[in-house]
Amino acid sequence: MPDVHEDDGITASDINIKSQKTKPPARFTEGTLIEAMANVHRFIEDTQAKKTLKENEGIGTEATRAGIIETLKNRHLLELQKKEHHFNGSWPAANQKWPRVFWLIL
Repeated sequence: MPDVHEDDGITASDINIKSQKTKPPARFTEGTLIEAMANVHRFIEDTQAKKTLKENEGIGTEATRAGIIETLKNRHLLELQKKEHHFNGSWPAANQKWPRVFWLIL
């Protein structure tokens, strides 16, 4: 391989240009939502809230996270579509009653 120095010219060959669009992040499945609830601190910018959530191991406990998800489904706040969870924002009181941190992962 030849030595390359700053400002050296180069020739490129075999260039392939792909026309693609960016994709939105994947929706949560049951398993990834439970993991996100446990590691919700990764989604938080506020340092104190981040520290508190990390120390308390996220939202709920291992034993209660699936139950929390079921409650959200029963209240029609969370819908399962093709094995992916979708937030249903049709209930306006939800934003006032649930902590903001929970909506960050949904």
